[in-house]
Amino acid sequence: GYRKPDVAINMATMEFEKKKYEKVIPLLTNLDKKKIAEKKIASMLAFSYYYTDNYNFAIPHFTILLGKSPSKEIVEMAAISYEKTDQLPMAISMYNKFLSFGKTNKHEKYAYHIAILYEKQNDLPSAKTQYIKNLTDYPNYFKNYTKLVSILIKENKNSQAIPYLEKATEKPSCPPEFFKKL
Repeated sequence: GYRKPDVAINMATMEFEKKKYEKVIPLLTNLDKKKIAEKKIASMLAFSYYYTDNYNFAIPHFTILLGKSPSKEIVEMAAISYEKTDQLPMAISMYNKFLSFGKTNKHEKYAYHIAILYEKQNDLPSAKTQYIKNLTDYPNYFKNYTKLVSILIKENKNSQAIPYLEKATEKPSCPPEFFKKL
């Protein structure tokens, strides 16, 4: 027999596979809550809202997926969605969850980004802690040195900044501006 929700889901699936995300959303939004909570539907809606820059609408669907052993990609997209909607504590939480997965080429960037988000919230103690952790985990990612040193100098803690500057200048890839700060 013909069942309308199944037709809508099949049509949405075809549009989704063609990356026609703006067509997926109206096909799925009127389904009942139980259907929307199914992994396949939640996934199509989360991705469709995400790729059409409707992050506020994507988040509830990512929340469903985050409760169902999420992939690294889902966690990353949720982090970005939370950040784009100024939910910085949740964004930090998701970026940290992303970092708990096996290392990727994005890890050092996101670890640095977590510290930036702490700074955006004016949580300098957490930002400094994150930058210091990043220096251990990603010693050649120079932006961590730059930001940590600039916070310490702003706080008139030059004596605390000097060891980080010295450590940075020991690296062969050290940018010339670090030598000037010493």
